[in-house]
Parts: sequence; structure tokens; C-alpha cells
Amino acid sequence: IEYAFEHLHTPLVVVMGHQSCGAVGAAIEGGQAPGHLPALVEAIRPAVEQARKLSGDLSDNAIRLNVEMVVDQLRASEPVLAEAVAAGKLRIVGAVYSLATGGVTWLPEKAP
Repeated sequence: IEYAFEHLHTPLVVVMGHQSCGAVGAAIEGGQAPGHLPALVEAIRPAVEQARKLSGDLSDNAIRLNVEMVVDQLRASEPVLAEAVAAGKLRIVGAVYSLATGGVTWLPEKAP
């Protein structure tokens, strides 16, 4: 992502989750995953734990929260991304893709 901004002058990064995400499902279910998947599942686990406190569908909430968390992490990533966002040279936004409808729900942007 830093390369895309620095060398390709990409002005926008979209973090897009999707409905029925298997990685989120694995984080919800727990257990063991093969290969490098445990690192991915562990990165998603905070969103799942936060989603457990909300009403509504656990998976849908975890997918949205995970996107929001990744957006926040990228926006705070120093030095390159955080500085670019602060200078207004880069936007990092979140969205969730619906496999059922093909539609994209754009998440509200927080102030940088």
C-alpha cells in the first residue's frame, strides 16, 4: 500500500470486506486453521470479540468492524500512510460487498 501511494501516486485505498467471509467465520468458530491462516484469524479476532457485544448478526457485524479496524490501522500507519492522510493526499475508506446482491455498502468516514 505504501508503494502504491509513494510510487504509483494512488490517491485512494478501499478496504473491502465481503458477506459470508470465511476468515471471519473461522475467527467466530475458533479452532485450528492450517498454514498461515492462524495469523489472519488472530488479526480478525478483535473485531469478532467487539461484535459479540452488539445486537444483530454476529458475522455481519464482525465483517463491518474488521473493515473499520483495518481502515483505522492503515490511517495510523507511520510514517508514510499517516502523513499522507493527514496532508489530504490519501483517502482510506471502508466498504462491505454483498455477495447476494452485488451491491457495495460504503462505511461512514471518520475524520482523520
